[in-house]
Amino acid sequence: MIWYRENYSTMPLSPLTEGRDTPLEKFYVMPDIDMHLSYFSEKKETTRVESLCDFFRLNKNVPKEIYLSADAGFGKTAFSKYLTMLWCQGHLKDETYDCFKEEDVSALSGFEFVFLLPLRDSSSVCHVDEIIQTHLIKNLQCSQSLPDNFVSEILNREKCLVILDGLDEWSHPQNNCTRPKESVPQRYAGRKNCVILTTTRPWKLGNSDIKTSRIDRIVELVQLNNESVLELEMNALREMKKGLPVEELKSQQQQLNKAMQDNDLEDLIEVPLILMYMIALWCDGKPITESKSKLYSSIIELLLSRTLKLHPDLGTAPDSSQCELPQCFSGQGSCKKHSLFIKALGELAF
Repeated sequence: MIWYRENYSTMPLSPLTEGRDTPLEKFYVMPDIDMHLSYFSEKKETTRVESLCDFFRLNKNVPKEIYLSADAGFGKTAFSKYLTMLWCQGHLKDETYDCFKEEDVSALSGFEFVFLLPLRDSSSVCHVDEIIQTHLIKNLQCSQSLPDNFVSEILNREKCLVILDGLDEWSHPQNNCTRPKESVPQRYAGRKNCVILTTTRPWKLGNSDIKTSRIDRIVELVQLNNESVLELEMNALREMKKGLPVEELKSQQQQLNKAMQDNDLEDLIEVPLILMYMIALWCDGKPITESKSKLYSSIIELLLSRTLKLHPDLGTAPDSSQCELPQCFSGQGSCKKHSLFIKALGELAF
């Protein structure tokens, strides 16, 4: 638990503020969550998850294999960290983390162990037990004194939650692996007390060869509701404009929302990542512009200019005089200077 709090208790304040983070329990806002009742049928039915107790339902009919799907920017990794911090609070009861809702803490405290495993860092192994051993156990001070079968014994005996974060960033190891190639990290069957939550982008879930009989529940992070949008905006403004009185922060929030409304960008604020980009632009004195294309080009310009400022050793740009960018990039100096790079990146994205 101490290791989790040292490594997973914060989240970036903004994608545009490198190295600056903030305590997760004071900043995180959970998007709405839908549970799919018929994900693989033509007529998709969903129901809204009202609480994390409904999400796991630990009292009966416990789902063993849960897949959480969400597009980029909806906060799959932040959600995984949030669950882990709730579990820590349920067992350690630290007053420093009193911002968590008691009902959320209660939903996770039923697990004796939680294993949070970022799959992007685990491409060299293919089995859940091995990932836990290499990513978590070896980082613990007491790891040398633990028996070789420690992980297996815990997963077999105790109530455990294993969070595999980022299935779309993982693929079966190509070399030095004798196990059959699969779309998901392998796991042993028959572990009645073990729940595995796998987060992924929708395309990976749709393209994988996971048998439907091995999927007990599919849930989806869908959007921020109006109340959550306002809460995240205030959390972000409070951190980015430290020291401002509450009334001034509320005034700033009203101006920000008016700018987004005037430019017909309200449909973007339901995505946490895009909302944080817009708040960062606003706090940096950049205008919230009249089109999505112009907004995205402003985000790219800010990312690129800040990166070049922080890392001047990246070198000079190749001659881009013959490379024209779309009109939305007009006035974006760093993008124009590196237009060959922007064009190549656009082709890759396409």
